[in-house]
Amino acid sequence: METDDPRVALGAKDVSTRAAAARDLARIGTADDLERLVRMALTEKSSAIRLYSAAAAADIASRGGEDLIALRPKIEEWLRPADPAANPSLLMLWSPFPERAIIKRLFRMVRDPRNAVRAGAIVALRRMALSARAFDVSLIEALAGESARKLTPDAALELAKLAGELGWAHSDDLLRKLATQSEQVREAVDAALERNRSRQDVATYAGFWTCTGLDVAEKGEPGDAGWLAIIDGSMQGPDGSLGQLTFDAEGRFQLGDEPARLLFAAPPGEFYERRAVIQTAQKSWWRQDGSALVDLLEDRADALAPQAFPAMAPALDAIEGAAGVRARLIALWGGRKLDEAKQVIDDLTAKKKPRNDLWFWKARIYAELDDPRTVRSSVETFLAKAKKNAPYRAQAEQLLASL
Repeated sequence: METDDPRVALGAKDVSTRAAAARDLARIGTADDLERLVRMALTEKSSAIRLYSAAAAADIASRGGEDLIALRPKIEEWLRPADPAANPSLLMLWSPFPERAIIKRLFRMVRDPRNAVRAGAIVALRRMALSARAFDVSLIEALAGESARKLTPDAALELAKLAGELGWAHSDDLLRKLATQSEQVREAVDAALERNRSRQDVATYAGFWTCTGLDVAEKGEPGDAGWLAIIDGSMQGPDGSLGQLTFDAEGRFQLGDEPARLLFAAPPGEFYERRAVIQTAQKSWWRQDGSALVDLLEDRADALAPQAFPAMAPALDAIEGAAGVRARLIALWGGRKLDEAKQVIDDLTAKKKPRNDLWFWKARIYAELDDPRTVRSSVETFLAKAKKNAPYRAQAEQLLASL
């Protein structure tokens, strides 16, 4: 939180405080805050406050619930007289309502001569289509095909990207029409077609996936709502096997007993990166790789069952440098490949001036190997150099006390 009370701070005189309050409400605001934020987004002199207020209103709306459904007529009333060019971000308030009239309205705006309106409409459509509320809504894809005529190159480019991000099953004709716009659009079309083909390959789903409890485009406090480990089409979760991946006639696969789809979306806090997401009507699971997987292993390895770690191997092999070595070591320990882990940690700690946290992991590995003498010497070496607030210090002290 950037402010003590964002609803009070929203009335501050300085722009920075009010903008911070809007950002806080984006995370914790409720339907009761919507009208005030929308009014600010429409009337404030400061462009920053208009932008943050609109974004906060959209983020609150993304969390949905019965309160939002009840406010549907009010949102219509607030936005009806508004010029979308004045604050295109407000168009995202339509994202939680995947209805024919609203989808058609947004696609009309995709053909608007004003660049800001086109961009705002695409963002709203993307947010709508990525939401679990639109999980079974084929209308967005159908209306996209009808809107392919008379598109500007920027709109054609974004529509091509959207087709690949969502995995539209019947979009080949649409993509061929878009590809004639420009070389850049053709490249986006080729990427979309490749993604759509990859969705039919079991190997595409291999890896380690986690769920935060939030919808794909939802802003809120992330939690730990479980994980998936997929190897050769076999799925494992915290409670054991979920069976094999299977595909239906539409190309969608089953996650356990639930239909699912593979999306490519920007992770929370990112704008341009796209990461794979497995979505059901109930949950969204993000693929973990690169630095995200390193962070996960360092922070949450204790919370994962041994069967979670083998699925991480391909992503871990692609991580270079010391971070990759350390992450692979933790995965060996977590997956109970203790002989391999012992060899790696012995080699690492034998080097001149090894990282201090490696001594902690040596203690963890030797604890599993029932070698208390090495555990004690490793923990003591770690604690001698670890600062009071160093990661793993509390765990190391507990381990030493248990000997």
